[in-house]
Amino acid sequence: MNSNTTGVNNVADGFQALQSSSTGNDNVAIGAGVLNKNTSSNNTGVGSYALTTNNSGQYNTASGCYSLYSNTSGANNTARAMKLSIAMEATVTALLLVTEH
Repeated sequence: MNSNTTGVNNVADGFQALQSSSTGNDNVAIGAGVLNKNTSSNNTGVGSYALTTNNSGQYNTASGCYSLYSNTSGANNTARAMKLSIAMEATVTALLLVTEH
């Protein structure tokens, strides 16, 4: 929150979290780069680079690495992202094959 001037009720924990926020209120950014470009209010991002490019979008909730990363002005969005390891992908694929038969 290096640029914060009049924003209130913001929480930032992580390298460059809420870095550009100057006037936004009621934002929560947990993780590296979360809400990095944000200047608006009422957004929540948890997980590295969630909502990184959000600028004017409000009332967004992003959970997980890179969730809603490219959102710049969209509002009222909810997203959950999860990066699976190769071992986890194999397990999920095996479970899908079992349930299809």
